[in-house]
Amino acid sequence: MMKNRAGKLIGILLLVMGLFLAAGCGSEAGESETQETEAQQERVTIYFFHNNPCESCHEGQKIRELAEKVMEGRENPIHYQTEEYYAFRTDGKQKLERLADELGIPDEDLSFPMVIIGNRWVSGYTRIEEELYDCLAEAAGRDTESSGAGEKGGSEETGGNTEEKAGREGLFAATEGEKDSMNILLFTTESCSSCDKVKAFLKELPTEMETEEGACSVNIQELSVMEEENAVYLLQLYEARQVPVALQKVPFLFIGNRYLSGEKEIRSGLEALMKAGEGIGADYNPEIPVDSEAGKNKFTGIASIGTVVVTGFLNGLNPCALSMTLLFLSLLAAAGGRFLRYGLCYLAGKFLAYLGLGMAVAAAASSIPMDAFGTARNILNVLLLIFCLGAAFGNLWDFVQVKKGNFGRVRMQLPRALRRWNEKMMQAAVRPGMGKLLFLAVFGGSVVIALGEFFCTGQIYLASILQWVQSAPGEGVPFFVFCLYIAAMCIPALLIIILVAGGKSVFALSEKSLQRMPAVKLLYVVLFLAFALFSLYMLI
Repeated sequence: MMKNRAGKLIGILLLVMGLFLAAGCGSEAGESETQETEAQQERVTIYFFHNNPCESCHEGQKIRELAEKVMEGRENPIHYQTEEYYAFRTDGKQKLERLADELGIPDEDLSFPMVIIGNRWVSGYTRIEEELYDCLAEAAGRDTESSGAGEKGGSEETGGNTEEKAGREGLFAATEGEKDSMNILLFTTESCSSCDKVKAFLKELPTEMETEEGACSVNIQELSVMEEENAVYLLQLYEARQVPVALQKVPFLFIGNRYLSGEKEIRSGLEALMKAGEGIGADYNPEIPVDSEAGKNKFTGIASIGTVVVTGFLNGLNPCALSMTLLFLSLLAAAGGRFLRYGLCYLAGKFLAYLGLGMAVAAAASSIPMDAFGTARNILNVLLLIFCLGAAFGNLWDFVQVKKGNFGRVRMQLPRALRRWNEKMMQAAVRPGMGKLLFLAVFGGSVVIALGEFFCTGQIYLASILQWVQSAPGEGVPFFVFCLYIAAMCIPALLIIILVAGGKSVFALSEKSLQRMPAVKLLYVVLFLAFALFSLYMLI
């Protein structure tokens, strides 16, 4: 009988871990552009390359609208998907080089905008519109509708050679005066509203800046990425300073060993960097090694690590999580188990469950396409702002009720049905007489219980993950950040397990937990308000 129940627990554990793996391994798919959606028909991929990195422009929308126009009214439309790339960004450059090498595209044919479909390539919007359907038909293995189908490709203009030229060595090192000035390098493009706003902002800055090291002149140089040499130079700087792909857009500004991407970052962060003396005597040579924090993952800073640890620890003080730990210990005492050994096994299962859930959530949030990330991020921040304000108000309500002794009116906790389900799972996992199977039962039970507990404890965890994703969009959250956060979250439960193993009464610890609940609820109010302020800042 016991073996059958243990077998069921093992089955549940394997099912849960399978769901984690499935949730975290989502595959990328191109955006469908056809009006019909026959899932079994193979789609033709349109690789679209352009040279407009403007953050407020949507170059990919042009090719999508053009493709819809070309396909409109066709009796036998071709199902396709599009992949958009900025040719002078790291991912776009690598993709274009690979396709050009595979198809043997000569350098003189590499001009933008450009599409590559099957074995054909076409440049310029006019020729793309004329030949797009024939290229799709050929790639799909259908008869083409025009006599130009046999051509391999071409461009409206010649001379679009993307051969990398030498970087602008010593760009600001020409004179002694420039070595003593604060050198700022700005990249922009034409017809970019964000670039125009940044240029207007820079004109309002003083020509001489008082810094911590004294007064110095401000030297701002602007380069347009519409000139190929400048675009190649910017790409070299991206690679030298390890700029995340999601931030490779214009306007883009370098100040010393630091960089700012996009209008919002430049307007909010530049003056502080100038006052700190960044950029004095800077030489923007891509081959000069950068030994600052610029270009490194934002989670490597001590302040950020400290925030992760503190937030995780506060999350571990959640009354729902602590009550489950205390229930586990009381059942373990009845089963005659060793508190410390089985307690660590319980925490190991909880750790893995939260790790799987967190990575799945982060993978889903990080998979948002880069051309849609700005809009998606704004929507996400609105939802996160509403959620955090609601959670802050809920915890404030709980604080007042707990102070009055009305524990039955606490709202920010697991629903009653879910609490009973967790208790039943715990009782099924920890029973007298299980012997060596108790380890496996405790581990499997803790994983399943963590899933139910997540609806309460996961509130702060979820808000933290979304904040991490937005701190480094497109780069993903480092694995060690999850481990650090969850380890800190397990510290309160570990301390309780150690105290009980040392002879402390479970009942006494439960009473102390209730006494400290008002303080925990108040801390959660402050924490959720901080998350709300972060979301509001990202929206402004």
